[in-house]
Amino acid sequence: MTFLFGRRSIRQFLLVSLILLVSIAGSLTAFFSYHETKEEVEELFDAELAQMARILQSMMAHYLNSPYLDSQTKEQSTSMLQFQPYLSFEKDKALEEAHEQQEYEESLTTKGHKYEKKLAFQVWGASQQTLITSDPSTEWNPETLLPGYWDITVSKRLWRIFVLKDDQSGLTILVGQRRSIRDGMVTEIGVSTLMIPLVLTPLLAILVWVLVGYGLKPVRVISKELKYRDYSNLNAISREGVPSELVILVDSMNALFRRVLNSATREQQFTADAAHELRTPLAGTKIQLQNALRVAESEDTKKFIQQSLKGIDRLTGMVEQLLMLSRLDHQKTLQDKQPLNLTLVCQEVMNEYSNEAADKHIVWDVQCDSGVSVEGNPGAIRILFKNLIENAVRYTNDNSTITVKVQAENVQILDQGPGIPNEELDRVMERFYRAHDVQGMGSGLGLSICQQVAEMHGMQLYLANRDDGIHGLCATVAWGSEAL
Repeated sequence: MTFLFGRRSIRQFLLVSLILLVSIAGSLTAFFSYHETKEEVEELFDAELAQMARILQSMMAHYLNSPYLDSQTKEQSTSMLQFQPYLSFEKDKALEEAHEQQEYEESLTTKGHKYEKKLAFQVWGASQQTLITSDPSTEWNPETLLPGYWDITVSKRLWRIFVLKDDQSGLTILVGQRRSIRDGMVTEIGVSTLMIPLVLTPLLAILVWVLVGYGLKPVRVISKELKYRDYSNLNAISREGVPSELVILVDSMNALFRRVLNSATREQQFTADAAHELRTPLAGTKIQLQNALRVAESEDTKKFIQQSLKGIDRLTGMVEQLLMLSRLDHQKTLQDKQPLNLTLVCQEVMNEYSNEAADKHIVWDVQCDSGVSVEGNPGAIRILFKNLIENAVRYTNDNSTITVKVQAENVQILDQGPGIPNEELDRVMERFYRAHDVQGMGSGLGLSICQQVAEMHGMQLYLANRDDGIHGLCATVAWGSEAL
């Protein structure tokens, strides 16, 4: 049954199975109809032979027993009874076509039919003399003929005959049809009966295709709605127009959406509340450490306080990033979109980190196409490129170059840092995940924020180690056709 299910598609299974069922039923109907029709037509032709024989019997018996004929006339009946077959079909056909009297079928004229010679009859008297015959050239042997239906060969032609013997008058009557014309007519009539199932089968298959598609339309509508939903869209699916068989499924999915939404809301609220609660004590702790640093006398004490301040800064940065993630998670749709010149955005962020870059003797290599802009939220786009450029400055080696390329459908930021092991490239955008070889401050949230902002704008964030012979990482933000 695997070939019927294919990729476990209900529509494919129904179409294949129903069309196969219709085809088998149509074929069986055509087969049995054809053979049944052939048998019925054979029966009809045999009945006609018997009827013709009885008509000849009645006529000949009445003629020979007529009281108005004397015995001498009856003895001369052989020469008196004559049958003139129609043998000039081609001549009459040509004559009628020449006069253009009217259109005729290919096999007939007003004088007869060319198939008359394929039918035969003959009547013998009591003394086996031929009384009347349709074709004197055909030699029938009455002595070998037995009553009933027979298939015999005469003059190299196969005939289907019916022989009737009248014991009272002594007549022997033969009526026959050429087997070739008989079989041709039987086949033609039988084939004509095949046309109905042969025509109806593809029509039924098309009808099945349409009805199955129409019947599964609600499933496609629900699937399409779910497919094109944003990850943050947990609104309930409308039950309007949903068939009763799918109501349970829709209700179950809506219940799942509610549970997920409630859980996500609680998680986001907890994150936001915890981050807000942490900001105040962190700020107070930092102030106290800065005051302690100013009054500290021992160099070791100053060193410990400075390390504590770095930890506070790192923790403060993590809190700020948690707040940003919380706001992004709560944001269902992108607000305040406007055209943004990416060259200016990147330039402003680079100016913000110019002091850090100068401390490490980092040189900016800016390669920008003119007029590159996207529709987006200014704050969110700034955060995206701020995190990427901050990472580039943080991890690039001293006395190196950071390259920023703003192109028609992407922005690339190339640093000259340690890069990321290839096996970890797919995981570094997970929340709180940091590559094992990465040194320095960081919380593992920056790239997650970048990916979320990019997705909200219909963009795609790619990370890859540089392949131009320089050690480092290439971060690409793509949109349009490159984001597909």
